[in-house]
This record gives sequence, structure tokens and C-alpha cells, in this order.
Amino acid sequence: MPAGGVTSIATDACDSNVVYVLMEYTFKDRGHLFRSNDGGANWSQIYPLGNINWVATSPRQCSTVIFNRSDSRGHYQYISRDAGSNWTSSDPTSWIPVSFAGQSDRAYGEDWLSILLSENGGESWDRLAKPGEPGWRIEALAVAPRTPDHLYAAAGDGNRHRFYRSTNGGAGWTDLGPAPNSVSKLVIDPNNDSVVYALVKFYESRDPVLKSTDGGAIWQPLP
Repeated sequence: MPAGGVTSIATDACDSNVVYVLMEYTFKDRGHLFRSNDGGANWSQIYPLGNINWVATSPRQCSTVIFNRSDSRGHYQYISRDAGSNWTSSDPTSWIPVSFAGQSDRAYGEDWLSILLSENGGESWDRLAKPGEPGWRIEALAVAPRTPDHLYAAAGDGNRHRFYRSTNGGAGWTDLGPAPNSVSKLVIDPNNDSVVYALVKFYESRDPVLKSTDGGAIWQPLP
């Protein structure tokens, strides 16, 4: 694998030696997809073009990998069922980062303005109820590993930012209160759905990582 920065990584559901990474060489030369079949000892590029935004693998279906790529026409989603040998693409769509819900074909995504749900591993999507006020942008989304109906989200309008939780798979949302600034990532403890971490954009906050141990009701900065 040529030298560069790794921007995304995923492993196959059935073979941990099969690893996928996205490489970035420069700001304009980014999003190249590589696969290793031997745990990272050797690499081969499995898609000829760059500008891939993220890569994910199904937690249940062997050899299933999905990515989103952008070009001058928009964003396209690609799925392979044979570890990247063949690809099928969708119609132009938005940038939808995928989070699979446990060991199932259910996946959640967000395209900044909506929460989306797929029940077929990302091949098609339905829009769910959106947290936040009209016009607010979805900043981050996380799915509880043990309880896939439990979701956390952050949304804002550039000046105001708030945390939200859903316990019914995104059908409805509970407002958990304000976030100090824009949230770029949410991570849920795999052993406890009530423990959540929030990465606040560092240039806007003195406390870049927050932690909640009560399902998002109270957030404290990490030391």
C-alpha cells in the first residue's frame, strides 16, 4: 500500500484478516480504496477511482462492503457482495455515513438534513423522524451496539447545538439538552448503552471530549 494517511478502516464480518482502508495522499488526491487479505501484510487497490468518502462492512454478511463516492454529478453509493470484485451503484444520493445496527442488515445513516434507515444492508433507504428544529443540520449519529433501537444524535444550526436520544429506532426523539458547541462524533460504549462520548470540535471548545454515564442527561468533560 503506498504511503499516505488512512481516513477510514473496516474489517470483514467473517474473516478478520480481510481489511479495507481508505487512503489520502494529498487534499486533492484522496479516498482510494485498498484491501488486504492477510491482516495488512499485503494490499491491493480494489476500486480504480478516488474521492471515496467512507467505507463500511456488514457485520453479518460475509464479503459485503459498501462505500460512498462523490464526483461532479453528486454522491453515489456502491455495494459489493464479493469483497470488492464487483460493484453495483445507486442513483445520485447524499453523503450517507453508514452505521450497522448489531448483527443485522439494519443500517442507519444521516445526510445532514435527515436520519435514514435501511433494512437491507444499505441498498435502499427510508427517511425517519429528524431531531432538532426545522433547518437544523444533523452533526453526528451513533447506534447502540447492544440495543440497535437506541440511537444518539447531535444537531444544530451553527449557533445552537443540542443532544438527542431515540429508544424506538429513530421513530421519535427526546431532547437531552444543549451541547456546548458543534459535535463531530458520538460513540456509545459497547457494554453500556447509557455511556456515551461526544467529540466537540476542538477549535470551538476547551473541552473537546465529553462523557455521559446517564444516557445523555448530564455531560462532563474528560480530564
